[in-house]
Amino acid sequence: MKKNKNIPMIIFAMIIVVLMAISITGVIDEQIGMCISLFLVIIFTLLIAGTAHKSGLLAIEILMFIFMIVGVALFGLNVYNLVKGEKEYEFQVTVTPNESVKQKFLTFDGYDYYTYNLKDVKVTMSQDDKTYSLEQAFQEGKLTLDKIKSLMVPNEGTVGYKIYYDGGQSKYENSQYSLVVCENKKEAIFTTYDYVYTEDMCQN
Repeated sequence: MKKNKNIPMIIFAMIIVVLMAISITGVIDEQIGMCISLFLVIIFTLLIAGTAHKSGLLAIEILMFIFMIVGVALFGLNVYNLVKGEKEYEFQVTVTPNESVKQKFLTFDGYDYYTYNLKDVKVTMSQDDKTYSLEQAFQEGKLTLDKIKSLMVPNEGTVGYKIYYDGGQSKYENSQYSLVVCENKKEAIFTTYDYVYTEDMCQN
């Protein structure tokens, strides 16, 4: 029985589609999955273009080269975003959520530090991948409040306080949190990422 020469190409195309699907659905890292998929698409279009050239199908050959150019551009963009997104920060603050009232746990450099709906606050340094308590990180000069705020996104237009948000890094668990800084009392309150400010936070 004569073998269908199109079967390998069909299987190749199905692999690309499946890889794209599991990337989009989050089964594997989306950026990595899309980079691999686009690389395979480039190879696929080259194979189709080569087949079209041998068969004298000039229109399909030109169309495949256009697809290949688009694929190369998208592949380059995804690789750039992947490399850019993997920027290694000097540290990452991690927290353990729970249900608790505002509690003081540290005084350092003129600020009183509190937690609200958190169990603890820790810091992982990227250089040695070691985890420290916030107090240790402060006392050993590894971290300052200004450094913490510099990597967070501030909520603009607030009066009497500032609230900052850190979306965290995917490699660290419980790395999303927010920080309320009370300007009139020099208090810094670590709380959950979804915290919505209420006036009593800086008054009590």
